[in-house]
Amino acid sequence: MKPDYLLKEPELTDEQLVSLVDDLPFWSAPFGLQLLENIKVLPHSRLLDVGCGAGFPLIELAARMGSTSQCFGIDLWPAAVKRAREKAAAWGLTQVTVEQAAAESLPFADHFFDVVISNNGMNNVQDEIKAWTEVGRVAKSGALLVITANMSETFHEFYAILINSLEKHGHRNMIGRVFDHIYEKRKPLDHLRQLLAHAGFQLDRIQTSSFDYHFSNGSAMLNHHLIRLAFMPSWRALLPEELSENILHDVEQEMNRIAASQGGWRMSVPWTCITAVRL
Repeated sequence: MKPDYLLKEPELTDEQLVSLVDDLPFWSAPFGLQLLENIKVLPHSRLLDVGCGAGFPLIELAARMGSTSQCFGIDLWPAAVKRAREKAAAWGLTQVTVEQAAAESLPFADHFFDVVISNNGMNNVQDEIKAWTEVGRVAKSGALLVITANMSETFHEFYAILINSLEKHGHRNMIGRVFDHIYEKRKPLDHLRQLLAHAGFQLDRIQTSSFDYHFSNGSAMLNHHLIRLAFMPSWRALLPEELSENILHDVEQEMNRIAASQGGWRMSVPWTCITAVRL
């Protein structure tokens, strides 16, 4: 019997296939590429992707690990779960299961997984202690953990202008909200080390790097689809509704001024990839 890869060639006119080929967001790629480098791709393994979103790197890892593996993904976003399932089905990856679930309440037995990954997902949970406790519970002794996270200095260029704008307009009392927001979303490395230890993992390696987002100006940045989807709602929530539009407009104009003088607007994204082993 011929193997699957000899039975049918991809149909390049298939609209569903075309929609799946170019589907990796720029935001996810730098973190995810390093995560993939740190994974031992072994057959007969059970893998969990916490916060799998629309399926990266879950689908890629399932294909690399082969049909003897079992690869599970969980996410709270119903539309993303549906999309990840569609990708797995389209590629014939029957070893993939995607569930709509929270990291704080994983629907799996104790000591179930050989590998647990999260590509910039564990820093977005509602209750980090519960989530990390659950990750520790479902990981086997000796299980590999690989997570990525963007760090607290992410987009510091934007936040500096936002803070200056609040101060300039007499809203210094709101500046604390900005720092609280940054800490809530992007924990320092020492805090991540403590969470790993709490969950029963022994730290193996910490890698750090960074990349930049380049825009023509601040207006282009604020209108970028990723910013509008993943960042703008929380930025607007920092400010009272009656101030939000004016403050953000002021920030936009200042970014545009800087972009005009410097030939563009740049925002930096420092990040880390952490590898650990379940004790």
